[in-house]
Amino acid sequence: MSESYAVFSNNCVSRRRHIRCFCDLDSPLTTSWTKENPGWRFNGRGLYKGRKGCNFLNWYHEEMPIRAKEVILSLRKRICEDKKKDNLKMKQDEDLKKKLKLCQRVVVLVVVVIMGLISTVMLKKW
Repeated sequence: MSESYAVFSNNCVSRRRHIRCFCDLDSPLTTSWTKENPGWRFNGRGLYKGRKGCNFLNWYHEEMPIRAKEVILSLRKRICEDKKKDNLKMKQDEDLKKKLKLCQRVVVLVVVVIMGLISTVMLKKW
């Protein structure tokens, strides 16, 4: 038996719900991606906590369906895993670059030593 879910676009809801913050700026309807409030919608500016004199946050009380919350948490988890993989790859790339630089320095040092030895041998023959 399949379940059906009603899906509402945030754009549709936000057209009906225009709210302005304490600074008299548009406060768009946003969806929370946090673990604590997945899927909850609120009106607030992107940096509402950081705005001087404006700590505007207004929760939109119609909760999203449970399935929407599950999808948000799943996507959030996937994003975190991808970031961890990217960070690991960047660290491995940095380690590889360090090793390559070390190898280049060793090669230069070996070439300098060999050139010094060749010079010494050539000078002794003269």
